[in-house]
Amino acid sequence: MKQRYRSMLTCIPVLVCLLVLSARSMGQPAETRALSRRQFQEIASKLDLGGDLLLVANTDAIIDQFIEAAMASETSDPVSDPHEKEVHETLDRFQGFLNRNGFAALHGIGLSLVPREDGLNAAKIFISRDFVDSNLPLWRGVVGWHPRHLLSLDFIPGDAVMARAGTPELASLWKVLSSAVDEVAPPPSQERFAAWHKKTNEMLGVELEAMIKSLRDEVLVAVRLSETEQAVMPTRSGLVPIPAPSFLIVVGANDDMLRGVVEAQFAKHRITLTETQVGDVIMRSTTHKLPSLFPLQPAFASQAGFFLIGSSPDMVADALLAYRHKNGLLARPEFRNAFQGLSMVNNGIVYVSPRMGKVVGDVNEANLKSTLSVAGKHPATARMLKQLLTHGGQDQSCAFTIQNWKSGVMVMGSSAWGGKDMIARMAATPIQLVTALLDGSHKSSSNCLLSLLHGLAKKTATDDDTLSETATGGSVTEPENSADDQP
Repeated sequence: MKQRYRSMLTCIPVLVCLLVLSARSMGQPAETRALSRRQFQEIASKLDLGGDLLLVANTDAIIDQFIEAAMASETSDPVSDPHEKEVHETLDRFQGFLNRNGFAALHGIGLSLVPREDGLNAAKIFISRDFVDSNLPLWRGVVGWHPRHLLSLDFIPGDAVMARAGTPELASLWKVLSSAVDEVAPPPSQERFAAWHKKTNEMLGVELEAMIKSLRDEVLVAVRLSETEQAVMPTRSGLVPIPAPSFLIVVGANDDMLRGVVEAQFAKHRITLTETQVGDVIMRSTTHKLPSLFPLQPAFASQAGFFLIGSSPDMVADALLAYRHKNGLLARPEFRNAFQGLSMVNNGIVYVSPRMGKVVGDVNEANLKSTLSVAGKHPATARMLKQLLTHGGQDQSCAFTIQNWKSGVMVMGSSAWGGKDMIARMAATPIQLVTALLDGSHKSSSNCLLSLLHGLAKKTATDDDTLSETATGGSVTEPENSADDQP
């Protein structure tokens, strides 16, 4: 009986919050409703209709609302309580920082999933964003700018099972991070960051900012799995056996500063390196494997304005040969089929093969056992969670391109997950939340979450929607080939 009452009390704040938000949306001014309809139509026009799932979310001013809700969740008077005053001032500075760096440019997010004849699903994700703000550090740092052919893709070995490439401007990302510390963090945090910064510069032997500025806006990460060797992956349920992975990182570089830093670190730790000729490139690698959870014998090389570092000499050598002979993953039928119809003039790709997708699914299944063990105290909840989280199987394979458009960011491609799978996992989220709230080991987290929900309900019941002003400066040139909003 106590458990039943406890469950009811746990859900009350969530239900109150949802009811208040629903009532508020019905009472919105006519111009706000009209703006919402326009944004829906703008986002929906970029998606595919007639499938299993069409989701459009209006996120205008959502950051401002969440920060205001966090302020409202504080119980003390900020005027009389110095601690509360400091919290409110920090949140206020944080809100201004987010707006100045481009976070407030987000208007909405859309998702569509349409079944295909081959059993996969055509997927599109569109992130609607102010064009002017696309030039701010956040968007330049995460997405990049002009879509183009990514030369780093030619380094992917033919047997790679996962690849993620992109055009992030790392110097812009560093600017966002350092600005956050300078503008938002309290003095003690600023002092700790300054100490870490100084220590990092001493360890690298160069200024961190200089090293970041020496890098170009192209990064690639690739993974392949051994056909013979095994390794173990830590999960919340223990160690899970997986095929031994090998890793490759490729970074665009304007000079040899990054390579010099890597070589200096090996020398500093007295790790002997050997040289191997791969085509017309000199590859350096350690003479023996290093202690690690996965097989690790680092190797690195430079080629065509890129710095390559991998977890084994074979991985780097195969990458160099794939680039030289243009016979890597891009030439394989499975890759060509996965990206058929997608533009290779883009700002990045995501590729997960069915084999890698199964490994990821096995790891997720092991983590699911941990979640179900918590829910085991409530058998009905555990059965529902298992049915929802295992809907559609464990295949995580996908192939996507990422493009920076004039009005937002478009992610499109194919996925093994369909609309029903996505809805099932979305439906599992509140059940997982309630399970965590009911678990005695999560009492402190429950109190924090309930307090936030209470503050959100309180704030949304009393305040009107407002559009935050975004601070922008200077003029912005359009991304290449985006006159019609598409590359």
